Amino acid sequence: MPKRVIWMLISGVIAATILSIILKEIQWGPLVGIILGVYISEYYREKEGTEEIETDERVNNNIKQFMIFIFSLSYTLLIIYLLMGKYVVKQGVAIEPLFLILYLLCTLFIAFFIGPYFIKRK
Repeated sequence: MPKRVIWMLISGVIAATILSIILKEIQWGPLVGIILGVYISEYYREKEGTEEIETDERVNNNIKQFMIFIFSLSYTLLIIYLLMGKYVVKQGVAIEPLFLILYLLCTLFIAFFIGPYFIKRK
């Protein structure tokens, strides 16, 4: 089993554990989804072949700029939402921890997986 699969499984178990601690209930669905997703992606990767796309310094710089832009934009929107809820509406923001976690996970997924995939394919 390749090292990346082990690291993906360990990080998935840690994420499911943190989610379970926050919600005070064991979350089996995300854990099973993570494990299945890792193995399905590995199956397709082996089926396709392990050809890595050669990238040069310019492509790597574009990926870094894209990641910085996505993180800046998403966290700025989150901060604006939280500040608007506290000072403009004069009420505390009733945001569920699960939605906040999903927002941050989507941000990480876009910045680390979706964006670099399309930038490398250009």
